[in-house]
Amino acid sequence: MPLSLSISGITANPREAISLAAGWMTAVGQPRIQLDAAMAGIRPRELERSARRDLASLLKRSAVAATGLDLFLPPQHLAESAHVDRAVSAITGAIELLSELASLGALETRVLCLSLPPKPLASALAAISSVAQEHGVAIADFSFPPASDLPASISRGIDCALAIAASQDVAALVASSAPGAIRLSDWDGTRRVPVGKGRLETRSLVAAASVSAPNVPVVIDLRGIDGLASNPQAWQSAASAAVKSWKSGIAVS
Repeated sequence: MPLSLSISGITANPREAISLAAGWMTAVGQPRIQLDAAMAGIRPRELERSARRDLASLLKRSAVAATGLDLFLPPQHLAESAHVDRAVSAITGAIELLSELASLGALETRVLCLSLPPKPLASALAAISSVAQEHGVAIADFSFPPASDLPASISRGIDCALAIAASQDVAALVASSAPGAIRLSDWDGTRRVPVGKGRLETRSLVAAASVSAPNVPVVIDLRGIDGLASNPQAWQSAASAAVKSWKSGIAVS
């Protein structure tokens, strides 16, 4: 189960976020990061071919592999005709970026993490699914409850905090859904908190993932944790708590 760290929530500067996350994850023996395609400087529409090669080179120089891309657009944009074309363009652009980074040897897995609305437009799903299949990219949908009538090419993603907030058993969800990716996050009953500070039973999660999702990325997700934006060093404490909790779950499984 490859453990990764999303650069979202570390700093607004993408190159700095990559360097910080890469150095930290390498130091803890998990040299993987998850890119965020919504960040200025990593948005696919902003990257010419040379910039994409430079991004791949930065990952290689940092001695890390990317486990994929996050692109958490407002879900309703894929259900509204006024926004759907732009949303589909952003998603297909992210798929193409993933494919190109893979060809440059900068990816470990080709997974695009996003959230779909309950009833996305059929034309949007068809376009996204077609481009994903063409480029060999897996899509994981983190909406909760999951969107309906999804094509087989779009798998379910499990965001632990969202599942707990909905009073769901995270381990049971992982075991029953064969997810395409897992977000390692926690919920204390009212808000997102660092892993280990909430209700997530990491031991059960590790046990379920080792059987049902042994090769999918498990991404440490710092989004929505209070205090990160105002304290430049706070992300390290939250990431450390997640790694410690995950490793303790592995040790006792």
